[in-house]
Amino acid sequence: MSDLIILARTFLRLSFLAIGGGIGVVPEMHRQVVDIHGWLTARQFVDRYALSQVTPGPAMLVSGFVGYKIHGFIGALVAIGAMFGPSAILCCFIARRWARFRGRPWVEALGERWLR
Repeated sequence: MSDLIILARTFLRLSFLAIGGGIGVVPEMHRQVVDIHGWLTARQFVDRYALSQVTPGPAMLVSGFVGYKIHGFIGALVAIGAMFGPSAILCCFIARRWARFRGRPWVEALGERWLR
């Protein structure tokens, strides 16, 4: 059980570093998974990263492959949940609040600028 908590905490921290795109967090993920925790060898990490690039979807699916290697199916769910959960919750929170601002002049101006 403590492995799952450490896994969740590690990928949760990584999710907050992945602002603007997940590809930037890969070196830190490698450092955490290989060097600090020793869950995978460097070769195993690269193999899982390559597999995540072949599959459709975001590059951060590597977190699921890493979690699966560490703790099976539950580990994959924990790693993916910790990696994608915070941004998904933030998006839902903003989307619900954003509807309140529709029709305001500053929102219309902002939308016009971005749509050009």
